[in-house]
Amino acid sequence: FKETGLPVPPNPAPKMKLAVRTSKVRPVASGERIYVLGDGKLFALDAATGEPAQEYGPYLNPRELLLTGGLLVMSDERGLHVYDAASQKLVWEAALDARRLVAEGDGLFVVTATHVVGLNRATGKERWRTPDEEAGLALTCTSHDGRLVLEKSTLRDDPIGCGIKVYSTKTGELIWIRDYKPD
Repeated sequence: FKETGLPVPPNPAPKMKLAVRTSKVRPVASGERIYVLGDGKLFALDAATGEPAQEYGPYLNPRELLLTGGLLVMSDERGLHVYDAASQKLVWEAALDARRLVAEGDGLFVVTATHVVGLNRATGKERWRTPDEEAGLALTCTSHDGRLVLEKSTLRDDPIGCGIKVYSTKTGELIWIRDYKPD
């Protein structure tokens, strides 16, 4: 899908300004909680009422939010911050410029501007780090059955620079690459 927003009116009113979202981090819902970012903090809202139920640490320019195995993982310009979702306690932090996150099994996989990194989800201990100068082009990532899949894109409708890279979640080894023309 393409996130294009609404068209700008031909003659915007003087008080109208073009929107600039400080965060494109989407809310995460699970059971009785909806996790959202706002007012410089991470909140858990009561799913039935919308009222704040829990509050987590502050953030600076958030990038990703992930709930996995009872852990709430948030990345911002300072790094990764992992909280116990129930107790709100900080479990671990890592100084990684995390642009994309995905979890599988006991692993947490992080895409930075120049690396793909495999971490132990519970402890944050680094298992492997693979250099990839194109990692910052990854728009999405997913993981299944021991394979970490990055979709890279130039956001243009031509085939140059768009494609899939697949890594091993066990070793970080690049398994294969396939370029394609997007629809």
